[in-house]
Amino acid sequence: MATQISWPYADQTNEPLAETNIRMIRKLLDRKGGEKNLLAYAYGHNFDRKRREANMSLRAINALTGLDTGFLCIFAHGDASFEELVEVTPILEELDLLDHIAWDSLG
Repeated sequence: MATQISWPYADQTNEPLAETNIRMIRKLLDRKGGEKNLLAYAYGHNFDRKRREANMSLRAINALTGLDTGFLCIFAHGDASFEELVEVTPILEELDLLDHIAWDSLG
């Protein structure tokens, strides 16, 4: 997979952890005050459980998918936007890091 360079993707080869954290915090601040999304929470919880069961680090998932580790943290905590969910769920489902959740079953 060719690594994309725009959010939620990042080429993090040799990137200091501080840079990842700064980017993640900026994204979280941009979202501050927005409505919580039940779907994002359900997917995030499912992803975090599946990746722990697979014993995969966020860096390992970044290496496989090109997804920013900061984004993966945001995703795991249920703070991904609807547009991000649409973009990344097929990628994570393909790697068996996410169960398919019927969107209409959540409300």
